[in-house]
Amino acid sequence: MGQKLSGSAYNDVVLSMLALGYLILLLPWVATFAVQLAYSTSEPVTQDLPDADGAYPGTPRGGIVWTEFQDNYNGFGLMYDECEPWDTATSTSNYPNYNYSMMVSTAGYDQNLTWRFADQPFRSYGTMPCSTVNDEIGVRLTTDAFRVGPNNAMTKFNATWVKWSNPTYYSNANLSWYAEYDWWVEINGEYVFGESVRQNDADSYTLIDDWGGSSPAYYPTIHFEHNLSVDDENRVRLASAYATNSSGLNVTLHWECYGGVGEYCDIISNSAGNYNDDSLWLHVDVEYIGAEDYDLIIQGAAIIMGVLCLVIAIGSTPLWDPLKSRLGDM
Repeated sequence: MGQKLSGSAYNDVVLSMLALGYLILLLPWVATFAVQLAYSTSEPVTQDLPDADGAYPGTPRGGIVWTEFQDNYNGFGLMYDECEPWDTATSTSNYPNYNYSMMVSTAGYDQNLTWRFADQPFRSYGTMPCSTVNDEIGVRLTTDAFRVGPNNAMTKFNATWVKWSNPTYYSNANLSWYAEYDWWVEINGEYVFGESVRQNDADSYTLIDDWGGSSPAYYPTIHFEHNLSVDDENRVRLASAYATNSSGLNVTLHWECYGGVGEYCDIISNSAGNYNDDSLWLHVDVEYIGAEDYDLIIQGAAIIMGVLCLVIAIGSTPLWDPLKSRLGDM
């Protein structure tokens, strides 16, 4: 057993136990509590992609631009060929490049969300349909949903893409179908946050969303939802620090689908690039709170934890008794 020094509160064994408890239990709990407190003390503001009055403004604006495609072997053998970027508007081997339209209100789907048509961006190299399993895909998001400046702290990112073309009616739905994929967001080429979604994660289930519509059905849905940690929020702020307005941001969403069971997270296209392919619709919203309140709470928690760490360290030294005596005289 460690020997207790004269004037100290405890020996080095107790110090080690306290230090482990501080690092493993207390520090993560306080950090989580501080973030939740920051969220609850400031009124959140949500911005959609695009930011517009009402879900269906009169003049559609572009919502996304396909920016990345790294073709990796999909592992399906003869079942599916490999994919290549394809623009159905120009019939060229390129990313879709026209102004993507907004989902029309008469479609009857969720009227409270703004959806962007992402086209059918790929076609098969060969005669069989192609799959984007194991391919890395990236889209650039227009910056209407993103804020810049020191007064904004991003707290939540919520993106969803849906295959409206592939409904599964209730009687045929298997709610245990899932997808496994990695996704991440970059700002001006810098990684800021992301997640690895695996089986049994809440976001892994692809056939549990009922978006409405004229026929009751589930639609294959992939979720990119993330509550930002302190480190995530700091990376976002640093990556966007030099942008004077949102147009100076290059915000890209990337994902890589590894497969799953039932409805995958991949995109299926055929050799003709026609309308039998998967069609994607994307929704994005971003939540912010005031950075001043956020910073005050986070920095205050950091100072308190720093002082506590110092007290724990002093408790194992001869400085403890003089400190305790001095504090008792105050």
